[in-house]
Amino acid sequence: MKKTRLNSGDVLNMVMTIIYVSIGIIAGLIFISINKSFGSEIKTKLELDDLRDEITAGEIVDKYTKDGYTTSSGGNGFAYNPSNGGVNYVVGVGGNKTYVPIRYYITIKCEYEYKGELIEDTKDFQVERDVYLAYKIGDYFDIQDFRYVSEETIIT
Repeated sequence: MKKTRLNSGDVLNMVMTIIYVSIGIIAGLIFISINKSFGSEIKTKLELDDLRDEITAGEIVDKYTKDGYTTSSGGNGFAYNPSNGGVNYVVGVGGNKTYVPIRYYITIKCEYEYKGELIEDTKDFQVERDVYLAYKIGDYFDIQDFRYVSEETIIT
């Protein structure tokens, strides 16, 4: 039987292979650990979101508005061509412009229980202008039974 002698290049290749395999195994274990933790965090977030979605009433802690803006569909539409004075139908240019009006929000303070722990949170509701004007910070607000203010009672 003939003995095979390993040279330094062969030993280096074996050591490098062992290092690469070890790094791969460690990286795989870290990846599994991170994904397990991440999956648990996502599940918790979804459960909390479900509990929060059920909240419909609470004390108003803030009121705010978001400005209106114009948006363009970027789709097909008619365009005026000043060079020939004609109106042509164009594809992918111009399109329709839409105005998104000012939006009114009421923020309430809410509490809910999750796994025996009391969670304090806030929740925003987009409401109509009249509803927004009918409430003050500190009032009790219920999205299922809210009050309106008439145009005559608005004090500017």
